[in-house]
Amino acid sequence: MNSVESYLQRLKQEVENDKCPIAPIHVDEAHPAWFMSVEALGRRAGGYWRMFKDSQRQRAYANFLAENAEGKVVCDLGCGPGALLYLAEYFGAKKCIGIEQQFHPVVYLRGRFKHWNIIQGDFTEVDWPEADIYIHEMIANNVYEEGLISLCDAAKERGVYDKLYPNTVRLYDITMKEDKDFLTTDGGPIETYTEAFLDRMTPILEGKRQVRQRFFDYKDCLEDISQIYSGDFYGGLQYEFHGDHSEDSYCGWEVGFNHKHLFSNFREPTHWALTKYWDFHNKWEDSPNPFAMSEENYG
Repeated sequence: MNSVESYLQRLKQEVENDKCPIAPIHVDEAHPAWFMSVEALGRRAGGYWRMFKDSQRQRAYANFLAENAEGKVVCDLGCGPGALLYLAEYFGAKKCIGIEQQFHPVVYLRGRFKHWNIIQGDFTEVDWPEADIYIHEMIANNVYEEGLISLCDAAKERGVYDKLYPNTVRLYDITMKEDKDFLTTDGGPIETYTEAFLDRMTPILEGKRQVRQRFFDYKDCLEDISQIYSGDFYGGLQYEFHGDHSEDSYCGWEVGFNHKHLFSNFREPTHWALTKYWDFHNKWEDSPNPFAMSEENYG
């Protein structure tokens, strides 16, 4: 085994053991770790494709960045494969910074977008470079369960909470009609800016564009929609467990940028699901709430 093969084998073992090895600083598309990362990200390509084909998601971020990114420094917190940073650059950002903990996205981005500053680390622990806009997509099926409040806390600790976007939410108590089919394979049209990014992701997405992905289209399934909150993310926490009094209460939401450029888990076809899960501090499988943990009540 030569030195390159030994190096790659060690990296693979560390990743498989959840050790999250330190990514090399200087990477190009000929670097052996870059090919390994492309292969690894390719195994997740179906999920990426589903997210990028969520037209309302892409449109909301694009419209916000089209209005605000030109000439600005934009930092993406949890940047993954770089979709939001690409939108920022597409709409004129002068500098793009990404913070990402996982090894493979960091290596991929350092090799493909060498002019971006990609920092490896947990965004709740590392220093944040100075930026005009801090953008994120820490939005779960019920808004909160993927660690959104930890992100907001980190922004407050660093004195940049007023630069964090998206930053507003409207919560809805929703009841659904019975026996209505809400699954679809259509997430909406792919806009020019998304197509341009997908072209840059060809090594990862190659062969995946034709894969039929599942989206949720609830327009014919909604029986009653009652808005219960509108404000910042912190204020919405008062409605944690709101739906626990009823077996029919789904957690609907609209997230926005100062209540503009909204995206939602029920207004348009989307990869986000309506669920009966109102536990905002735990992932579904980790919840201490027995109602939320009931498979039949999860939605």
